Amino acid sequence: MCGIAGIWRWGGAEADWLTAQVSRMARTLVHRGPDGGGIWVNATAGVALGHRRLKVIDLTEAGHQPMVSASGRYVITFNGEIYNFAELRRALRNYPYRSMSDTEVMLASFERWGVEGSIPALDGMFAFAVWDRRDQNLTLARDRLGEKPLYYRQEGRTCWFGSELKALPAGDIDDQAQAEFLERGYIGAPRTIYQGTYKLQAAHWLRLGEKPRRYWELPLQPKFSGSREAAAEQLDALLKEAVRSRQVADVPVGAFLSGGVDSSSIVAMAPGTRTFTIGFEEASHDESAAARAVAQVLGTQHTELLVTAREAMAVIPDLPSIYDEPFADSSQIPSVLVSRLARAQVTVALAGDGGDELFAGYPRYHQIEALASVPWLLRQVASPLVSRWAKGEKAELLASAMSARNLGSLYAGVMGGESEGQGRDAFDWMARHDLRHYFCDDLLVKLDRASMEASLEVRLPFLEPRLVAFALSLPGSIKSEKRVLRDVLAKYVPRQLFERPKQGFSVPLAQWLCGPLLEWAEELVPGATRGLQPGDRCVRLWSRLMLEAWRRARPLSRPEAHLPGSTAARD
Repeated sequence: MCGIAGIWRWGGAEADWLTAQVSRMARTLVHRGPDGGGIWVNATAGVALGHRRLKVIDLTEAGHQPMVSASGRYVITFNGEIYNFAELRRALRNYPYRSMSDTEVMLASFERWGVEGSIPALDGMFAFAVWDRRDQNLTLARDRLGEKPLYYRQEGRTCWFGSELKALPAGDIDDQAQAEFLERGYIGAPRTIYQGTYKLQAAHWLRLGEKPRRYWELPLQPKFSGSREAAAEQLDALLKEAVRSRQVADVPVGAFLSGGVDSSSIVAMAPGTRTFTIGFEEASHDESAAARAVAQVLGTQHTELLVTAREAMAVIPDLPSIYDEPFADSSQIPSVLVSRLARAQVTVALAGDGGDELFAGYPRYHQIEALASVPWLLRQVASPLVSRWAKGEKAELLASAMSARNLGSLYAGVMGGESEGQGRDAFDWMARHDLRHYFCDDLLVKLDRASMEASLEVRLPFLEPRLVAFALSLPGSIKSEKRVLRDVLAKYVPRQLFERPKQGFSVPLAQWLCGPLLEWAEELVPGATRGLQPGDRCVRLWSRLMLEAWRRARPLSRPEAHLPGSTAARD
């Protein structure tokens, strides 16, 4: 896992200017790669590539980046992990390897199949930039589901790119993006909070100067026709292999464990590993006892931290700099805390993200399915009545969306995002919608920034491509409420330890805003907490507060100061 940055100025540029620019950019990403840095410059072409390294595979200097291919044609700066790199290396065995890194395997594939032809063969989480010295072009690419981020900005004949917004020049605020944030709590790709700066969308590659191109779609395979028992057996095998492939590393590997079905299923496939749990003083939001019980059954080396409200709230001033643009998923707070806890012992952690989307784990899936079965005319009549009695932001959205004529419009009205897509049934359609929008632009962003702030690499076994395809092929009767995943977990953990209502990875936000966070909130947005009660839902209020906190902290120009300890290679 690493941080990448770069610049391309068409027509060439002074080497010293390019070096200074990319050094400043890379310096902002040291948290993503504290183990070293590198720069590669070609002044004639106007290209500079920067890299910050977190050593995970091949800890020697042979894995140093930016890395040049054996023929000299390709130069890459790469963030992420390629889980099938050993398999690809066997297929590309005639390449003159100089390292044991997955980065060099990517270069070998570019030499054999070209950049565009290689991307679909990569099973991993990745964001990379590769300069083709023969054809004089720069290609950016991002993994299938958007685990790793990549931003770019063009002004005139200069283009910048980087792993985080802080590495790029700051532009004017995009009013449409700001409005979207206040509605959803995040800003969906390809838009960012800045005009003229974009996120490369998941499953896309971009040759600078051209339009982004999609290279992968969520698979739409024939529906699984076997029994629930057969599905559980196949899922067990797929999950074991996904966890095994994501444990490959030359550094210590652990796992997050909340005690819920998703994280427990991952840990069950890696017994004896180190596990990490964050608990809260507020019993309503504390799952540490459940996690402890699962850890004991699975024999893990378990570490838990019971966090006080004061310790958790101490993270809040850091959030604008961690996330770079307004971001209002309050589970960002425990995500930061558990990442810091794990990093004290390991460099890599497994997590259970993706289980809710793939196995219909959200309560709203069942609520929307039931609502969608009601005739449209009846829903339209009932909508004003439901709106009158709705309590909480999600209930209000649901009430306002009831008059939608189809499932796509109904669900998009509740969750945000476009109403495009295909699906065999309601569960399938909602899973695909969430994977494209909420999961990619909220949950994965939350996890990437929180973990990389602590220089921790987090891997997600549920996103293994074959497992994703299998889960999407299952009918709702088998996978809804995670039935088949619960069947798998029951082979390793007694059901009474995980058969309980879904709690989620959240914080007691309303209680804090009515108490210890009251003064902070009122200073940011006067009158914001007026009438707020401890039991209230306050998602929209948190969005307003995060926007104002970001506004006060946002950078006004590019970062300065030179990157210490980097080595520069000139073409």
